[in-house]
Amino acid sequence: MSIKAWNIILFLSLVGVLGLGGWVLYQNHMQNEAEKEAARIAEIEKSEAKQAVEKEFEALINRMLADLRDKAGEYSQRRKVLLDLIRPANLSTPDYVDENYEISETTTMALQLQMTGIMGVFEEMGQQVEEVRPRMEALECAYLADNWMVEQDRLVKDYIDFFHGEQILLTKVGDLMAFYRDKKDELRVDFEKNRVRFTNIEDQGEAFNLRTQVNNALDRQKKSLAVLRGQDKGAPLASP
Repeated sequence: MSIKAWNIILFLSLVGVLGLGGWVLYQNHMQNEAEKEAARIAEIEKSEAKQAVEKEFEALINRMLADLRDKAGEYSQRRKVLLDLIRPANLSTPDYVDENYEISETTTMALQLQMTGIMGVFEEMGQQVEEVRPRMEALECAYLADNWMVEQDRLVKDYIDFFHGEQILLTKVGDLMAFYRDKKDELRVDFEKNRVRFTNIEDQGEAFNLRTQVNNALDRQKKSLAVLRGQDKGAPLASP
């Protein structure tokens, strides 16, 4: 074989080797770019999924707080009805006393049911948080749920303390209304001084004692309510 022919064969072989090597390098480059693109898309999808679950969790909290505000507002309105029943102006006749006593009984039961309903908001919220938690953990944002549950536990404790005081208040109001009912024929209203009077000194003393217990319970609730308003996100429990 001539040197010229040999050089041609060598050149063609070299071109083939270089071409193959270039193709392999090209393929590796394309694969790396594809992997980078796939990783970028996966990161974007994860970020979008994280934002979506964070918004879902935020909406969950907002719904819970709105429900809590609604139920607390309804409780406050009914509570005011109960306290209005013991005002002297609403006890001017025996018939009014009897009527107010009956209303106080049904109102007290309704308030107790509303307390249960308000605490049920927290129980339901806890269940919903646990349902969404696995997705939040997968997307590395479960700390939001953890932080909320710490806040919710604090709220629950404050509501429990407040409602414990409410049970005492309801009992004291019930005792006062029962006394007024039993003494309705001896009860007189001093409209000028806005006071309930009894001709019997012992009855007057007992009425004063019962009203004092109601007022003391109300004063204690003002303190509990101040704590609640400091922790809560605006649930409008009425000031006693």
